[in-house]
Amino acid sequence: MKGCVEQSRFLFCLMNETGAPRTKGDLTMSKTAATDEDLALARAEILYGRAAQAIERLKAMIEVHSFSPVLHYWLSAAYGAAGLYDDQAETLRTAQAFHGLQMVQDNGGDVALFNTDTEYALAVADQFIGVDLMGPASLGMARGVMDDEASGAALLGYGATLFAQGRTLEAESALSVGAEDYQFHPAHSAFLSILPYCAGGTIRHAFEAMRWGAIHQRHRDEWPNFTNSRATNRPLRVGFLIYSLTGSATAEALASLLTALCDVRATVYCDNTDQEMAIPGVTLRSIGHLSDDQAQALILSDGIDVLVDCEGHGAESRLLIMARKAAPVQVSWNPFGVSSGLSTIDYALVTDPVAAAAETMNFVETVWPIGPVISPFGRAGSIETLEPPVHGPDQIVLASLAHPATLDDQTIRLWAQTLRNVPKAQLWLKHRYFVDPVLQNSLSSKFAAHGIDPDRLVYLERGETSATAVVHAGVDMVLAPAGPQALFDTSILQALADGIPVMTLALQEEASATNPLSVLGLEDCVAPSEQAYVDQVIRLTFDRAALNRQRSAVAILFHASAYGDMLGFAQNLEKAFGEMFDIWALRNLNPEDRSLDRLGGFGDVNSDRDVA
Repeated sequence: MKGCVEQSRFLFCLMNETGAPRTKGDLTMSKTAATDEDLALARAEILYGRAAQAIERLKAMIEVHSFSPVLHYWLSAAYGAAGLYDDQAETLRTAQAFHGLQMVQDNGGDVALFNTDTEYALAVADQFIGVDLMGPASLGMARGVMDDEASGAALLGYGATLFAQGRTLEAESALSVGAEDYQFHPAHSAFLSILPYCAGGTIRHAFEAMRWGAIHQRHRDEWPNFTNSRATNRPLRVGFLIYSLTGSATAEALASLLTALCDVRATVYCDNTDQEMAIPGVTLRSIGHLSDDQAQALILSDGIDVLVDCEGHGAESRLLIMARKAAPVQVSWNPFGVSSGLSTIDYALVTDPVAAAAETMNFVETVWPIGPVISPFGRAGSIETLEPPVHGPDQIVLASLAHPATLDDQTIRLWAQTLRNVPKAQLWLKHRYFVDPVLQNSLSSKFAAHGIDPDRLVYLERGETSATAVVHAGVDMVLAPAGPQALFDTSILQALADGIPVMTLALQEEASATNPLSVLGLEDCVAPSEQAYVDQVIRLTFDRAALNRQRSAVAILFHASAYGDMLGFAQNLEKAFGEMFDIWALRNLNPEDRSLDRLGGFGDVNSDRDVA
């Protein structure tokens, strides 16, 4: 708790220096010819390898303009260029604090009240969160965790706003403290959801998930006495647990899958059903208003045979329902290929590569391989390859639509090296959180530390001009971030579905993600090293004919792959659920059941599940 509190107090110490009523000019640089000229010189010194001179110049300017965010962003870049990484990080936090406070003031907030009144600060933070401005929002949320006895809910809010900015280490610090509030499990579950983005995340997630499970799961003696029919000549009742059927790639994939299921009776249990669309043959039940015990009782009353959690850990997770054992067979089918930590969950659906490496990943559940992909792509649609973009003769547009949390130091270093070697290229960055000027300037500062002029970065915000298809229509190649979590980001799958070439870095052997380019057989876009990554981008972007040939093939390969085969995946899934339930039924036969012909492949008994 101490580190998190000190971090939030650091922010507010900075803010209180500026807390008295001031004019806007006190928080930003004065716009004079002298300061503009000095800043231009400092900028040139950073970009052309004279970081030491830039540091001295910027320090002198900050003596006069103490609260200028722009000067602190550039000073952070200068420290990074000089290899002074601790100073870089500390100065960047200062820039973010001053910039966030400036945004509070620019939007009509009372800065003095924001600095001193927790309730007011949190209310302002909520307004910023509502429009995805997480930089100033994190300042307000920091106010709520300054107390040594900060609640798990406050720490969850603070950590979430930091994570949305890609400030993963700071988010980890806040949420790790929130995870100690055992009475408020969402903070602990949210902590688990960000661990795969952190150093050593896969193994840390496995053991933290076990700790979560040990705290929350019901003992076998407390499980219900399931009376589900063991008869094999009936369709299984399968329940899916998900927050909503709209608003995420996971939701869209499930919605598409439900239309392809033929041999099961599906029920979807959602917290949010306000905007759900009806799916023929599928029952939708709203459980957002129900406690975990009440939701368990509802599922039991529905006689669900197999209950599937589609979310995994996160702030909106309903895994506590699974912890109570609401169905005879429970299955984890989360998009990240990691364990839930719950022994009440019998099986984890995983890709074939993850199943092969399962012994090193510490699954509590029994892993059940489901094929080369964890799920088909719900937005695949029809094959409509976009035409190659029309640029000037030397213009190249690279892009990323990934979550800011995937843009770690390795990724920024790799992309900066790529931009240096493709000098006329631009990098387009699009995500809902890039609407935030604090995030934009923070990322530009990090690229500047590697010698990349911020003018080469284009941040695409909301609106028709930033719709995914429109963005892809102007892009030559999508760059995937370096870490394994980047490959869970569905923006890569959307790019491939649209026929956009994607460059990825090969994963370490123990990573839980499956590289989509390997599934498509495009191994030349799975670079074995950072240098190979850069070299391949150079080769493809300078050989437009080769790039266009790959572009025309990508969408066809994607739709012909497992990502486009929703019907085949649905059939495999139905078969898996049937086998899982048969295993449970065999292990739990009543005396009167033992006369039944059952379960081919298990001793002397046979299966008649497919017999009408």
